[in-house]
Amino acid sequence: MSAAPLIDPAGRWAMLTHGQSLPMVALRFAGVGAINALVFLAGTWFGIRALGWSPVLASLLGYALSAPVGFIGHRRVSFRSQGHPAREALRFAVVQAFNIGLTLMTMAGAVDRLGLQWLWGGMGVVVLVPIANFALSRLWVFRRQG
Repeated sequence: MSAAPLIDPAGRWAMLTHGQSLPMVALRFAGVGAINALVFLAGTWFGIRALGWSPVLASLLGYALSAPVGFIGHRRVSFRSQGHPAREALRFAVVQAFNIGLTLMTMAGAVDRLGLQWLWGGMGVVVLVPIANFALSRLWVFRRQG
């Protein structure tokens, strides 16, 4: 008779990748969000440096590039949704419209009101938007039926 291992890597991996508890979903959400934040910051940097746009306008480019990454990643990885893709995409678009407003207000507040460098506004965006996005995605966009 063999003793059960104290650490079950396969079981822990399955829990991480397939678990639907709040901590597991939040952990996967953070991973997708980190990739999404890099896409946002790279797009914003490109708009400022390569296109000569203002930080506020460039943040829209960063957001436009990161939104599809977020939808696919959060639908498939974070929330493992089995819902109707078109319905979820529409809900996601509504949430993104809200988040774009939050992004513009954050960037404008940091740069135009406080006189900070654009990167500080970008850091504010990558903190505030994911909080709003997680709550709205879990409660509305990708909510589990039944």
